[in-house]
Amino acid sequence: MKTFIIAVMLLISSLVLTAEKILTFSELVNPHKIIVEGDEIIVEEFPKIYVYSIKDFKLKHSFGKEGEGPGEFLRRSGYVRLNITVMKDLIFVESNGRLTFFSRKGEYIRQLNSAAAGYLFKPLPNGKLVANRDVVAANTLYKALNLFDAENLKLEKQFFQIKHGTQPGKAIILFDKVLRSYVDDKYIYVVGGFDLIIDVFDLEGNPVLKIQKKDYEPLKISEEDKKETHAHLKIALSSYPRIKDRLKFPENFLAIRNIVFDDHLLYVTTYLRKDDGLECFVFNQKGKFLKKIFLPLVKENIFREYPYDIYKGKIYQLVENDSEEGWDLHISKIK
Repeated sequence: MKTFIIAVMLLISSLVLTAEKILTFSELVNPHKIIVEGDEIIVEEFPKIYVYSIKDFKLKHSFGKEGEGPGEFLRRSGYVRLNITVMKDLIFVESNGRLTFFSRKGEYIRQLNSAAAGYLFKPLPNGKLVANRDVVAANTLYKALNLFDAENLKLEKQFFQIKHGTQPGKAIILFDKVLRSYVDDKYIYVVGGFDLIIDVFDLEGNPVLKIQKKDYEPLKISEEDKKETHAHLKIALSSYPRIKDRLKFPENFLAIRNIVFDDHLLYVTTYLRKDDGLECFVFNQKGKFLKKIFLPLVKENIFREYPYDIYKGKIYQLVENDSEEGWDLHISKIK
């Protein structure tokens, strides 16, 4: 029995990974997103997009600037400055009410005004777009997912909807239901609740399957978590003194913190941290659970990790360097 316990402990410890610092990108000040695709590392830091070589990590080119002209980006409030998606032949960028298409070399192609259509747009391999949209019915706010024609932003179909946790004029519920979608080459994955459930749709918005981990135990929000949240918001939000009395917490964290795709695998992280790692459930594209691991991701604050991506079995994460200017690139291999 003792031998079995030791073997299990060794197995668990082998699934806790360590990250190695590779180099420092001195030109970065406050990057929001990193995407690794093909032979390039793409970093978004409003209003610029930097493209590095994955072979020697040297800067290949950069593009983007703030403004109202073609190919320029409009600022919006909040943490997310630009919403970017990298595809085989293009880079898709959503700024404040504007969708812009670039070549992989950063050459401007075209743009669309999206202010009246929705937000959090993502391009699909079939040429359509999926996006969030607010819907009000019977004085109740809902978050809906919609499909749009990518040529003229014509609404084609609403295929998913949830009641939003925070309703107008009422308490602001932190870590409450929030509608999020993720896209790979075949499916649209939708999350937003306290159970570990992923609703999967094809690229036409038709339901395909439901990925679920029935034995998942929700993580309770502790008093320390609440204190950490208030401390962060006090610094991050100028409106904090005005809204702090409206902030409320649910009993548990949301089940899913993030989803990252790599080689037809889904890396689904939760809010549980243990042994300096973030809990991650790995599924295949058909929804089969494969294993649980702990990713060596550096925490930025209680809401998120520093920007990271997973590509060909490796984690790429940008971490702020406190001792010198710039951001460090950490790389670790997933076993």
